[in-house]
Amino acid sequence: MDGDETIWAIQEKSLGQIITMFIHTYDEDKNGDILTAFQQQVDYSKDLKQTCPKLFCRRGYFMGYYYFFLDYTQKLVKKMRSYDTIDDLKKLLCEYGSSCEPLGDCADNAMMQLLIGTKPIKWSTNTSKRMYPVIVRTHHSLGDGVSLNCLFIKQLMKNPTEFLSDTYRTGTMTDMRKPQKRRATHCNVFKYLKLLYALLRKERYAPPILRRYDSHILHGRSLSGQKNLVWNNDKHSEYVQKVKDIKNVLPNATFNSVILAAIATTINEYFHLVSPNHVPETITSALVTLPQIPAFNEMVQINSSGNICDIDMTNKYVVCALKLPMRVKPGKLSAIEKINEINEEIDKLKKSLDVEVLILCNRVIAKLLPVPCVKLLMRGFNTTFGISNLPGFARGQLWHGGYIEDLYFWIPNSIDIGIGISIFSSQGRLEMGLIVDKVIISDLDQTQRFLDRIVHHIDRMHHALDEL
Repeated sequence: MDGDETIWAIQEKSLGQIITMFIHTYDEDKNGDILTAFQQQVDYSKDLKQTCPKLFCRRGYFMGYYYFFLDYTQKLVKKMRSYDTIDDLKKLLCEYGSSCEPLGDCADNAMMQLLIGTKPIKWSTNTSKRMYPVIVRTHHSLGDGVSLNCLFIKQLMKNPTEFLSDTYRTGTMTDMRKPQKRRATHCNVFKYLKLLYALLRKERYAPPILRRYDSHILHGRSLSGQKNLVWNNDKHSEYVQKVKDIKNVLPNATFNSVILAAIATTINEYFHLVSPNHVPETITSALVTLPQIPAFNEMVQINSSGNICDIDMTNKYVVCALKLPMRVKPGKLSAIEKINEINEEIDKLKKSLDVEVLILCNRVIAKLLPVPCVKLLMRGFNTTFGISNLPGFARGQLWHGGYIEDLYFWIPNSIDIGIGISIFSSQGRLEMGLIVDKVIISDLDQTQRFLDRIVHHIDRMHHALDEL
C-alpha cells in the first residue's frame, strides 16, 4: 500500500475507517427487483472489474505492513436487514454508522458493502413514490471522497460522463494551496528536502501529531463510540445560494468559513447550555482538505467512445487541525462575527507548514514505517469534531431506470471525536449529515434539532445581511 492508503487502512474497535452513505431511490417499475439490479451492476460487472479492480480487493497484513490482494469471488451487494418504518431505518442507520467492524462477513476486510432495502417505504405523506433505501459502507482506503463519487456516478448513473463533468466543473472544497502542475519524482524529493530545511530553520515548530489538543465534554475517552446519525433535506434547493450570498457580501468570507461559523455557533450554544462555566476558548476541528483540487481529466480517463475507462482511486485528502473560536457569546450576529476569526485561523493554517508536513507523513513516512508506529503517530492527532465538504452529484436517473431522490454521507466513526459534519452540495442543495456521540446527545430527535440549529444559523446570517 501507499502511505495515503496505510493511514486509512488502520482499523480498530475505537477507530473506524468506514464512510456511511444513505441513498433514497425510487422505482416506477412495480415489478422491478432492485436487489438483482444492483447485483448485476456491481457484483457481476466485468466492466467494473476492469475499471476499478481495487474495489474487489481485500486488505491483508503481514509483518507490520498492510497490502491489497484481489478477490473477484466476493459479493459486495447484500440485502438490508428487515425494517417496517422510517424509525426502524434510522435506528439501523445509527447501528451501521457506529460500527467500526470490518465490512463483509466476519473479518473479511472487504472494501465496500452495499445494503439494498427490498421493501418500499413512504418517506412522506405528500408522495406516492415507491422509495427504496440503500446504505453504502465504504472503507476509506478504497479512495477519497472525490474518487468515490466518481466511482458511484460511473457505475450507478445513466450518462455518467455527463454527470461527472457537471459535478466537478465547479466545487466548494477547501483548496489549501494554489494549483500546481504535477512534478516528476525527483522534484518531489527536492520539495521534501526543502521542507526539511524549512522545519530546521523554524523555531518552536511542533508537528500537528505532537501537539496537545482539546480536553472538554465534547472530546476524549469519556465518549461511548455509539453514534446518532441524522440528516438535513434541503427540499427547496436554497441553502447553497444562501451561503453564496453571505460569502459575496462579507469580505474575505469563503463557502467553508460560512458553514464553519454556523457550526461553531451551534456548538457554542451547546457549551453555554450544558457547561456555561467551562466554555473553551477554541475547539479543534479535523478539516478534511485537498492540498490541490484535481482537474476533471485527472480524476477519470475517457476512451475514444466517450466511456469512462479508468478512475484514479488515490487518497489525495489531508486532515488538518483547525482552531474554531468559541469566545463570542450567543447572539443575533454571533455567527457573522465568527467568520472573520475563522478566516484568520484558515489563513494561519495555509501559511503554516502543517499541510506540507502532513503530506510528508501521509505519503512518505506512513509508507515506510510499520503499522504500529503509524498508529502511535495517529493517536497524537486529537480533535473535537470532523468536517468533510464534497460536491455531491446531481439527482437523476439510475442505469436500470430508477432514480436517486436524496443522498447523504457521514464521516467515519472515531471514539475520540464527539461530532462529525458531512456536506454534499449540488444543484443548489446543501445536504448535511451529522454524527454525534450518544454521550453528548442521547436522543435521536434532539440530535436532529442540533443539526436544525446549524441550518437556522445560516438563515440568521442571511437575514442579517440587510443590517450590515
